[in-house]
Amino acid sequence: MTETLTGSGRSAGISYDELFDNDTHPVSEVLRRVGEHTPGNTRVPARVYYAYDVHDLEVERLWSRVWHLDGRPRPERIDDGKEYGRWRHPLSGHIYERNDDGLVAVTDLDGNISTFDEHGNYLDGAQTQADPHLCKWIGGPLPPGLEEMPLMTPHAPPEVDNVRGWLADRKRSQVRRQVGDAIDVEAVSDAEMIDSIFFSVFPNWSPWGCFNPIMYRFRPNGDNPQECIFEVMLFPLAPPDPADRPAPAKVRHLGFDDDWTLAPELGPLSKIFQQDSLNLPLVQQGLRAQEQQEVIFASYQETKIRHFYELYFDRLGPRIDRSTGAVAAASETAVGVAARDNGSAD
Repeated sequence: MTETLTGSGRSAGISYDELFDNDTHPVSEVLRRVGEHTPGNTRVPARVYYAYDVHDLEVERLWSRVWHLDGRPRPERIDDGKEYGRWRHPLSGHIYERNDDGLVAVTDLDGNISTFDEHGNYLDGAQTQADPHLCKWIGGPLPPGLEEMPLMTPHAPPEVDNVRGWLADRKRSQVRRQVGDAIDVEAVSDAEMIDSIFFSVFPNWSPWGCFNPIMYRFRPNGDNPQECIFEVMLFPLAPPDPADRPAPAKVRHLGFDDDWTLAPELGPLSKIFQQDSLNLPLVQQGLRAQEQQEVIFASYQETKIRHFYELYFDRLGPRIDRSTGAVAAASETAVGVAARDNGSAD
């Protein structure tokens, strides 16, 4: 896959490394490193995601042999001071606004107002289609106290030239209030202060970097390759005084069809996860329905996923065919698993 303007795997816009050159604080060389991976796309057989024999091979060759952790363009806000108030769509220019009942009113360029539910389903009005992701963000239930929540990313004053540096300084002030002098925030770059940097620790742990408290973990749901357990954990900065350390957090379990806002301890993150989960059922349906039965990952934009599958197939070894996902029978000396359905798309 190539970017049409440059004819390469990179976009024509400013690179992240070039962005560092305007940082108001020194940037660690670690952030400037670029991984070395073979150019080109990575093709992964679709059955790797749902076949029982692949799952059994993962249990044998992967899950039992690794350490485990214990425990799109952005729309434009229309400044009414609320995070879940009014937004202008970046492509259509239509204004999306939350109603008192949690529905979404969409005003088109001609002033016509149409109404949609939180899933983007049409209810009434001249406009019959809306962006389901923006509807999911603005509409639907909110955790208690978030109805009047102010903007998470405030607008910089007009006299500010370096908005990125301004936001980073606000974050530095916040960290000082939390931990005092325990962290020298003046030694931390703007990138580490405010950017969304996350790491992928093979095979299933994704901690966000720097001062972002979010961590993800993905685990098999028993012996069922059709499902997994997705965990969200928050690890905020510890207070300097151990006596102020909060009690251990309680685990909250949500079902497949539960709304993320049923976990109010996540705060505004609950709406983000609700929005991000919107297309997951459709991805699963498409994975099984597609004719070519393979997933293609882009050379540069999806480098992290390509690297994951390099490690993944190396772990599973020669018994799995990397082109088809077929799994060869175990040798007579290997520990076998119970014979069963080989994982059809049904």
